[in-house]
Amino acid sequence: MTDAIAGTCAPDRRRDRDAVRRFNRFATAYAGALNERLNGSEFSLAEARVLWELRHAQAAPTAAALARALGLDPAYLSRLLARLTRRGLVETAPGADRRTRSLALSPAGLAVSADLEAGSDRLADATLDRLSPEDRGRLRRALAEAEALLSAAPAPSPEPVVLRGLRPGDMGWIVHRHGALYAAEYGWTEGFEAAVARIGAEYLETAAPDTHRAWIAEREGAILGSVFLVPGGAGAGKLRMLYLEPAARGMRLGRTLVREVIREARARGLVRLDLWTHACLSAARGIYASEGFRLVASQPGPGFGAGPTEEETWSLDLTA
Repeated sequence: MTDAIAGTCAPDRRRDRDAVRRFNRFATAYAGALNERLNGSEFSLAEARVLWELRHAQAAPTAAALARALGLDPAYLSRLLARLTRRGLVETAPGADRRTRSLALSPAGLAVSADLEAGSDRLADATLDRLSPEDRGRLRRALAEAEALLSAAPAPSPEPVVLRGLRPGDMGWIVHRHGALYAAEYGWTEGFEAAVARIGAEYLETAAPDTHRAWIAEREGAILGSVFLVPGGAGAGKLRMLYLEPAARGMRLGRTLVREVIREARARGLVRLDLWTHACLSAARGIYASEGFRLVASQPGPGFGAGPTEEETWSLDLTA
């Protein structure tokens, strides 16, 4: 049997179909769509959805507009509206052109809709209470992405990036992402990951509030990047472990992180800020140069499995 859709691989398409259908079965069961009544109320899921749409509509819709918004058959929607109207929950009024009738909730309908929403909120809370804050963030992002993909609508505007301090578990993730990203982009092996792990372990073992600081860039629970300030000796500090996720590049987030380290170093009265990097990391080098760092030393290095590389030391005079 061949796939009827040209340009697709039949096994892959079958797998994709199965995934969509499996999720549809899960979603309908989870939402209570298979039950005659929603959340133990006296209303079906379709009736509750009609009440919700009318309660939250910016302007009173016509039946035709409501059918389009909900993707319902007009005749089926007409029967739903008739039942809700008989119960005194929906009211009609002449439309703007007098040839149509607009729909709105009556005071009783508003009260019923509010009760149904409260019940749905309790159901959602019961689900969310079983998840950690990190998993709730993952769920929120996954649902938003699924909605955008399936509706062909633009994804909602992301929440702003926040900078926070180091939390338990962050360092392991940062080491992991350094290893994975630099392997993918530069072919560096586990030797680089081991070097980052040593730097991270030293930070965790020696960090003190008056000498160390970490900045973790995060959006909607996902880490987008990091940078660290550690002592450098003789009144100097070191900028360590600057990294950005590919999705965060082009947002000027790397520059923001570097500026945070510079600002903190100045506030602590440090006289110099040093960092170690490689000549091939052109994007990072561009940030350092634009923020006033100067290349002060360079020497060939063995690299990390991808051939020789040029190791560099950059320095920023904080007394100038």
